[in-house]
Amino acid sequence: RGEIGLEQHETVWHFYPASAWQPGAYELLVNTSLEDVAGNNLHGLFDIPPEERLILLDQTAVSLQFQVEP
Repeated sequence: RGEIGLEQHETVWHFYPASAWQPGAYELLVNTSLEDVAGNNLHGLFDIPPEERLILLDQTAVSLQFQVEP
């Protein structure tokens, strides 16, 4: 639970959790069809080599793992 915030003409997205996260490992799942106004998405980013894009074609989500330190 939490709230989101948009800044810098909607180019920056923030998540503000309702309460402080406990220390530990977390995972953020991003739907691969999410895209920006230019049409860039995880299936076709301009800065990812074509051979790496093919790996994402069969995925509906990408996992971003991160750690919250005490």
